[in-house]
Amino acid sequence: MRYHNITNIIVVLFVIFGVVALMKMPRNEFPQFTIRQGLVVGVYPGASSAEVEEQLTKQVENYLFGFKEVKKKDTYSESKDGMMIIYVELNDNVKDADAFWAKLKHGLIEFKSSLPPGVAALIANSDFGDTSAMLISMDAKQAVTNREEYKLLGKSVKAEELQSKVKLGEYLPEVGISVGGLYHNMAGTHATHALVMASVKVPISDWWEASHTMKERKYKEQIARNESKNNTELLTLQIEKTWNDLTESYKQIAVASESIGQAEENLKINRDNFKAGMINVTDLLEAQTLLQQAKNQLTDSQTAYKSKLVEYMQVTGRYDK
Repeated sequence: MRYHNITNIIVVLFVIFGVVALMKMPRNEFPQFTIRQGLVVGVYPGASSAEVEEQLTKQVENYLFGFKEVKKKDTYSESKDGMMIIYVELNDNVKDADAFWAKLKHGLIEFKSSLPPGVAALIANSDFGDTSAMLISMDAKQAVTNREEYKLLGKSVKAEELQSKVKLGEYLPEVGISVGGLYHNMAGTHATHALVMASVKVPISDWWEASHTMKERKYKEQIARNESKNNTELLTLQIEKTWNDLTESYKQIAVASESIGQAEENLKINRDNFKAGMINVTDLLEAQTLLQQAKNQLTDSQTAYKSKLVEYMQVTGRYDK
């Protein structure tokens, strides 16, 4: 135990160095999370999807790709009858996304004057909360038509209707017409005779069977229509639920960001109190742990948001599963 005092001194020095390093540690060593997705929506009443694509979408895309902040490979568009939607992704090195969106909104106001006079609106929005109602009303009713399930339901109804028409043709009366003629010359007298014969075949014996069969066909048609309607409603509800999950995950990012702000403020107070000798190093380390936990929660929220975003794009028919 000759070096017991020296060991204690070394331990104390390490504690002091650790506290000093803790106090000098940057408060924002983790960058704040930035939402890098946004929408540009154009409204072109009366234009077909092809006209929207050619006269509006391509023009706006070319304008957007003139900004170095826009990540071209992850930005994509949809052209519908009377409407254009461009999903804009920003590059990872964009630090101040709010400043970019503000610049873009101002630029689009001027750019709109170069578009066809029929374009009623051109809007940029990076706030998913503000656009939720618009996307729900649009996607829940329109994007469901992009789903393969919806298309198969429609084909099922048409198949039943076609079978009914084929069956009906089997029970319709058959009509036959024949035409004949006779010409003769006797003792210098010319005579021409024409004969027209018609026959109608009515399947009287099959009337009861036909009536029963056609009722059965109509019943099957109605079943197919009901299944199409019910399943379409289920698909619509799925889209709405997925959107709600997406907006909720977005809100969790805001909650986590707020928690980081509170934890940083708490750490600042504890640092000041530690300097004043009002608390010990354990309290200071606990404040630092709380801040780290808040940052971990933000990372988890970001991951959950990305996952919900992909799921939303899938159920609206934009990404293949």
